[in-house]
Amino acid sequence: MNVKKILLIADMEGIAGIDTLPPLVAGTAEYDAACARMTAQVNAMIEGLATAGYGEIVVSDSHRGGARGANVRQQSLHPLAKLVLDEDAYAAHYFQDVDAVACVGMHAPAGTAGFAAHTVSVQCDWWLDGRRLSEADIVLALAAEQGLPVALIAGDDVLCAALPPAVPRLCVKTSRDAEGAVSMDEKAACEALRAAASAAVPVPAQPPAARPLEIAFKSRWQVEWAAQRGARRCSPYRVIVEGGSFRERYERGHRLVLDSIAAVIPAVRGQPGSGELAEDIAELITRPVVTREDENRALPTGDLRKTARAFLHCTASGDEFSVVLRALILHMLETWAPHVHAGLDLPPVLGEALRELRRIPLAFPPTLKPHEGMARVDAWYILKERGLPAGDLEAGALRDYLRHLCDREASVYAFIIAGMLQSLGVDTGVHFPDRPWRGHSRVYDLYWLAHEFFFTSHYLRRPMTAAGWETRTEELLMAVPWVMREGHADLAAEAALCLQLVGEHASPRHRQLLDFLLGAQRPDGALFDGSLGDPPELLADHATGVLLLALAGAEEWNRRRSVAP
Repeated sequence: MNVKKILLIADMEGIAGIDTLPPLVAGTAEYDAACARMTAQVNAMIEGLATAGYGEIVVSDSHRGGARGANVRQQSLHPLAKLVLDEDAYAAHYFQDVDAVACVGMHAPAGTAGFAAHTVSVQCDWWLDGRRLSEADIVLALAAEQGLPVALIAGDDVLCAALPPAVPRLCVKTSRDAEGAVSMDEKAACEALRAAASAAVPVPAQPPAARPLEIAFKSRWQVEWAAQRGARRCSPYRVIVEGGSFRERYERGHRLVLDSIAAVIPAVRGQPGSGELAEDIAELITRPVVTREDENRALPTGDLRKTARAFLHCTASGDEFSVVLRALILHMLETWAPHVHAGLDLPPVLGEALRELRRIPLAFPPTLKPHEGMARVDAWYILKERGLPAGDLEAGALRDYLRHLCDREASVYAFIIAGMLQSLGVDTGVHFPDRPWRGHSRVYDLYWLAHEFFFTSHYLRRPMTAAGWETRTEELLMAVPWVMREGHADLAAEAALCLQLVGEHASPRHRQLLDFLLGAQRPDGALFDGSLGDPPELLADHATGVLLLALAGAEEWNRRRSVAP
C-alpha cells in the first residue's frame, strides 16, 4: 500500500502568538518562545494531516530570522515528520514524490498593511500578470506546475483575504499593521489547525500565468544589481525576470534577491538580541517598496527663492565662517542644480563670495575653534577646486592642528578637514580608523558617513554611481525614521543629499526627509536645529544652506523627470 506524502511549508510570521517583530529574529529574548510556538503549531498541522491519511510529512522550514539552523525544534517534532532545511525553502526536490502541499505560519505579501508583510525578502515586492504575489502564492504556483493539489494554507487575515477563492485557508491572527498583530489563543489555534488539516480536501492549485515575473525593489541600487545579473530593467525600481516555466522564473528571481540582500546585511546595526538590530530589522520590513507612482511623482521643494534668501541672510555677517559657508554652498549649488542656481540669480553672488575667500588666512594656531579651522580649509579647498590662486597650506601646522582637534575630542572636524584635503590628493599625515563613531554615537557616525559621500563627489560637483555604495546607502535609508524622530534637521538635509547622489530620489524615505525638512522650516525660510543641545539658531546658517542644496536637487530631478521621453 502506498503511503500518502505531503510537503508542509512552515513560516513564522503567521504563527499565532507571535504578534510583534522581535520574536522573529534569532538572538532576541523572545525568539526561543517563538520557535516553541512554531513547533507546536506545525505539530498540530501534522496531527491533522495524519488524521486525513498522510503517513509521511516533509516539513520545510522557510523562516530566515538569522538562525544558523531551523526554527522548528527537531527534538520536539512529531515522529511522522521529516524536517528539511535548504537555502531555498521551495527547492524543486521538495515538490517531487509528494501527493499534496500545505502551509502553516504564512504571512501577508509585501506592499500590504499586513503584519511583517514581505515576499521572499524584506527588500522587494513580487508580481505576476498584474497581481501581487505572497510567498503562499509562489508555493501554489510551484505546486501547480508539478500537478500537486493544496490541502490547507494557514496564516494571517491579510494573506487569507488575498488567496485565490478555491484555496482552503485558516486565519489564526489579525494584522494591526506591519509591526503588530492580534492572534487567537495559542491552544485554540492548535485545535483549529488540527481540525482544519484533518478535514481539508485538497484542491488543484491554479496554474500560474505564462508571463515574466516582475520584482519591485525598495532601493534603486538593487535594480542595477539585478540588471547586471540577467534581469531586464523595466523602470527605475523594477525588473522583469523571464524564463520558460514558473519554476525557472522563480529560481532566477530568488537568486537575484539573495545576491542583493548580501549587501544589506552589513548595514544592520547591533548584535543578535540587541535593540539596535531589532530596530533596523523593523525598518527593513516597514520601509515601503517604491511604487510606479513614487517613480513618477514630483518631489516637494517648497519656496526655493525664500530658502535662498534665508540662507543669504544667515551668512551676511561677514565673519570668516559665514563668508566661507556662503561660498561653499553656492560653489556646490552651481553644478548640483544649475537651473536653480541660475534661476535664483545666484551667479553674481557666488562671484563676490569667491572674491571674499582671498582674505581668509591659512594659519592654524591651537586656539583656533574647530568650525573656524574647518572654514579656513574649506576656503582653500574651494579655490583649489576652481583653479583660483589659493595660497599654500603649511603642512606641519595643519597636521599639528588636526592632532590637537583629536585630542580635544573634536575628531569629526578633523576627519572632515583631512577627508576634504585627501580628495585633492593632499596627505595630512593624520589617519583615522574606519567609522570610529559606529556603535558609540549614531548622529556623529551618520555625519561621518554623509561626508564619505561628499568627499567622493567632490562636494556634489562630480557624479556618483550606486556601485560600491550599496551598504552605505542602506545605512542611510534605515536611519531616516530615527533622524526625523530625533529632530536632526541639519543631518536630515545631508542624508537627503546623499540619497540624491546615488539616485534614490523616488524612495519614499527620501520624500519623507524632504517633507520633514519643509515642515521644520521657519516662515522666513530658515532651518533651525537644536537637536544637539545647542541654541537652535546656532546651526541655522549651515542647516539652511544644506536645505537649499537638498531642495534644489529635488527640483532638478523634477525638471529631468518632466522632460524625460
